[in-house]
Amino acid sequence: MFERSMVSSLVKEMELICGENNAEKVLEVTISLGSLSGVEEDNLKYWFQNMTKGTFAEDCKVTIERENAQIYCKACDCHGPPPYPLLMCMNCKSYDVEILSGDMVNIENMALI
Repeated sequence: MFERSMVSSLVKEMELICGENNAEKVLEVTISLGSLSGVEEDNLKYWFQNMTKGTFAEDCKVTIERENAQIYCKACDCHGPPPYPLLMCMNCKSYDVEILSGDMVNIENMALI
């Protein structure tokens, strides 16, 4: 059900973008899906299809781009991908890390008319 609320937020954001651009319909949307977002791609597509029926985004083409996680280690000042599913530094094995990317779901691009 997490994906349902995520899609609801995406659809609201898409509606705002359409309004700002005086667009009536979304033809295509590209969504960036972070590997640490906790969102399942199949569930995202399912809820997107169901929640956009009868709306400005019905039947639009949805492209999902996977974004790999990147972390920064505060202990040894290095960055790179974490050893999934752990959020720890591959270099020094510290857990004192900051997520730099890969934990979000974002609209990257939209084709509008």
